[in-house]
Amino acid sequence: MRTWETKSPEETFEVGKIIASLLQPGDVLLLSGSLGAGKTTLSKSIVHTLTGTDPTAVDSPTFTYVQEYDSVYHFDLYRLSNDDSFYQLGLEDYFRNDSICIIEWPERCPNALPKNAKTLRIDLTGKQERMISLEEV
Repeated sequence: MRTWETKSPEETFEVGKIIASLLQPGDVLLLSGSLGAGKTTLSKSIVHTLTGTDPTAVDSPTFTYVQEYDSVYHFDLYRLSNDDSFYQLGLEDYFRNDSICIIEWPERCPNALPKNAKTLRIDLTGKQERMISLEEV
């Protein structure tokens, strides 16, 4: 397990760059943490690092469930209530060997997600401080 402590959104963004360097096509990254923990900040950084997309153009796809940035797919499952809703939307079709999937709120559909996914946990340790932990299977 790898861990990082950050003291600002800018430091959290920098950790996202490191995490992006650890990802390969076929990887699924599950981002867990409370509302406002920094999941979207990390997603912006990872998408930017992997695709060159302007970070300001990367938003959490809360209402569309998934956004595509070249071969990186960014999911937000916050509005889903269970695994069945995940399957009904056909979201499992995005899990391919040639893409990377970043999934916010994976606890909404735990049984629908790949068992070999990497898990990233963000814990609030202060007003702007975060503890970020990456567990690779």
